[in-house]
Formats: sequence, C-alpha cells, structure tokens
Amino acid sequence: MPAGESRLLRLPRARDVATGSLALAEALDGTDVRRGALLGGTAFLRVEQPVDSADAIAWLRRYEALPRIHWSTRGGTQTLAGVGTAASAEGRGPSALRALTERTGGGEAAERMSMLGTMRFDPERAPDPEWAGFECARFILPLLELRSDGEGWTLAAHLRVEDCLQTGWYDAQRRIAVKVLLSGAAPLRRPPVAAPAGQATDVTSWAMGVGALLTGIDAGTFAKVV
Repeated sequence: MPAGESRLLRLPRARDVATGSLALAEALDGTDVRRGALLGGTAFLRVEQPVDSADAIAWLRRYEALPRIHWSTRGGTQTLAGVGTAASAEGRGPSALRALTERTGGGEAAERMSMLGTMRFDPERAPDPEWAGFECARFILPLLELRSDGEGWTLAAHLRVEDCLQTGWYDAQRRIAVKVLLSGAAPLRRPPVAAPAGQATDVTSWAMGVGALLTGIDAGTFAKVV
C-alpha cells in the first residue's frame, strides 16, 4: 500500500449495534490491529462493522462523558454520529477541513471517512467574548462513527497510524476505542418519544406559515426564527 494512504478493513455484518460493538472491539484487539502489523506508511486505519439496525441518538446517549457529534438530513435518510476524536483540525474557514482531509491520504478508506465540524458564518468578524477561545472553524474525524446512508447502517472505528506506532499513541487510541465499544455493547433500548407534530408539506400551507412568522417579527413577537 502506498505511503500516506489510509487502510480499510471490513467485518461481517452484525444484527444490531450491541453485537456489532462486540465484534468491532474484538477486531481492534486482534493481533494484526493490536500490533499495528502491516500498517507501516498508513495514515489512518478504518475498521467497518455493518449492522442491520441502529438508533444513532440512543447510541450517543451511552457516551455522555465523551465528545459527541450528530448530523442528519431533514428526512433522516442520511445520518452520521460520532463519539470521541481520532484527529482534529482548527483554522479559518474551509482551510481546517482541507488540512484534516489531506492527512487521511488517498484510497477507499479515506473516501469513506466523514469529517464533522462547525464554522462561523462570518470568519472576519471579531467573536463575542464567550466565543473568543474558539477558532473560526473546527473539524474532527470521530474515533467511533455510526452512519446510515439510507440503505444500511455502519459502525466504524478510526485509528491514527501516521507516526504513532513508535510513540504509543496508536495503541492508546486503540485501547480507548475497545473500552468504549465494550461499555456500549449492552442491548440498546429506545427511549419513549412523543408523537411528532404534524408537518405541512404543500406550498400553500408553507407560505401561510412563513407569512405568519413574518407578521410576528414585524410585531416584535419574534426576533429571529430558524
């Protein structure tokens, strides 16, 4: 494998996140992964565990002590949830995302990695005092990822390999991932949820709703609506 590429390992499908977590933890504790065998010159290792069913929010609730991030399309056809941090980059605007993406190198594994983050609307504006300690943009590659593309779910782990086999950081990250996976391997229980409110989908109802909000803004009832 050319130096600088990331490597992808795929595991057999599991029925749910609980059994998938156990299988992924076992793979990360396997001889080749544990010793970093055959990974010289690799940027990152991505180990994928396909699962038949999952609940991203319930999965995230298990890890309140760790950094968590979530993104989903409005219709929920695509979902991406992350726990922990395999790598991160901060900077001004899209440059932070480019810096992190370049570190993953090429190959199929890099193409399947998703970075999540935040960026200011106006990077040129001086931040308010409570945001002064944050950069204009910050993107992360999660240590553990749960993703749905509308056709199926995938649980994945990312381990940073670049220059880390000799320092011990690679093994430290691997041990953390295994511990987190094992702690969340008990069957996930979906919490009760209230029935969703009705949502108008026709153009006329939508326009009427927008008009009502604009009237409220003019009257001072609202300052901003998202």
